[in-house]
Amino acid sequence: MQRYFLAKGDSAGAAVIVEGLPTSTFQGADGVCVELATVYMKTWCDACKRDGYISPRGPRHAGTAENGRQHALSGDVNACGCNPPRSRRPWRVHTRRRRSQSGQRFKSRWTNIH
Repeated sequence: MQRYFLAKGDSAGAAVIVEGLPTSTFQGADGVCVELATVYMKTWCDACKRDGYISPRGPRHAGTAENGRQHALSGDVNACGCNPPRSRRPWRVHTRRRRSQSGQRFKSRWTNIH
């Protein structure tokens, strides 16, 4: 299964990721540098006008980011105050940040994540 890293600014339905790691960035082919996100980072839901968070879903590799949490990946969902909960739409990844199965990933400003 191929999954992509999520970053500040990625969206799913009415939700957008509003928090990222300033020390863990990725520059895509388009030249835009984004802050990568981890699970439980803050989101904003425009439908219910409340803060939410990235809730992990699906398989993932072991390992954590600098904040001690696992990286947020495509397939994870937004948890917010919508009642009833809105359909769990996948996050739309603005730049391709593939999580390689071979172990070669991205370079953080401070360290390689393995």
